Amino acid sequence: MMTKGLFAFAMVMLVAGTAAAQPSAPLDDEARDRSEAAYETAFIVFEDEYAAYIRMEHWGDYTHGTVTPVRNAVPIRGVQRERLSPVEFYDAVGRDDLASDYQSGRRKQLVVGGVSLGAFGLSATFGTIAMVKWMSGPDFTECDIFSPTWEACNADVDRRARINDAQARNWAIGAGVALVGGVVLGAIFRSIDPHPVSESERRMLAHDHNERLRRELRLPRRRPATPTVSVTPFVDGDAAGLSAVGRF
Repeated sequence: MMTKGLFAFAMVMLVAGTAAAQPSAPLDDEARDRSEAAYETAFIVFEDEYAAYIRMEHWGDYTHGTVTPVRNAVPIRGVQRERLSPVEFYDAVGRDDLASDYQSGRRKQLVVGGVSLGAFGLSATFGTIAMVKWMSGPDFTECDIFSPTWEACNADVDRRARINDAQARNWAIGAGVALVGGVVLGAIFRSIDPHPVSESERRMLAHDHNERLRRELRLPRRRPATPTVSVTPFVDGDAAGLSAVGRF
């Protein structure tokens, strides 16, 4: 009995495996249209957005300009061109773990950025206090030169002036330290990438998502889209340039 039972189980598994290996029946025209419509609203591609920021600075009779190129890879969903945030992208491709990691990295980046802004604020505050102290120190004219206490008054004013200058220098040193700290933290803020995976890996996640979606909808694989690039001029205050959007 045991041998017969094992033989029957093996036959069932063989039939099931053979059925799974056979390709699914092709969709009729109506079903294929529905699947294509569903795919067109759910596929994800990355579009490269390029911008060149031009800043002009006037120094007397001279004008100095700087050009800063910037590229940003933006996930776009469907023909409706829905821009996805990083968290929405990771959720859409079924990687909740990466979405959680991104949120954690973003929080760390925001903390560093907030501390950097706080350091700049302290620097401005300390610098202002130092300037006020330097400008509002004791006045030697408060001593009457014809008074018998003029020397004592002058010595007292001199003593208070030295104390005031020392305090002003301390505030100025604090402003400088806070400024350096703000610059360093700002550089760290810009160097932090909250994404847990690289850009190329994010593009592969989108590719795998699209392939999986087409399999689930029983659609054949699609050839890669033809690359397109569009260029748009922009003006933003004292900055101007060209914004190029590419789809690859």
